[in-house]
Amino acid sequence: MRRRKYIRHRKQSILEKKRAVKKIGITRNFRISLLGIIICLIVLDVAQTSTVSTKGYEIHQFQKEVKVLEQENSGLDFKIAQHKSMHKIQEKIDTLRMKYVEKAIYFTPQENTVAQR
Repeated sequence: MRRRKYIRHRKQSILEKKRAVKKIGITRNFRISLLGIIICLIVLDVAQTSTVSTKGYEIHQFQKEVKVLEQENSGLDFKIAQHKSMHKIQEKIDTLRMKYVEKAIYFTPQENTVAQR
């Protein structure tokens, strides 16, 4: 049978940890720069989210306004159709004291008629 060799791992000292970090290239300045970049990205994300939500609210308000105007427009179309109906025209003939024409007389101009000053 083979014997397994157990390797004891000892804890690294602080100096060894610092050296290992320096080998990787993560210095204090790099970490500060990375933290600054992350903070900037978070701020930009919050600003963009705020802008998008504001635009969404404005779009919702405009959609409400469009619905109101469409309803008003359909109401006006209905009123126009009412006033153009033959029944309304017949009523207005009586109120304006109009009479039916028995015989229409048309004007026929002479040849080469031109308006002069």
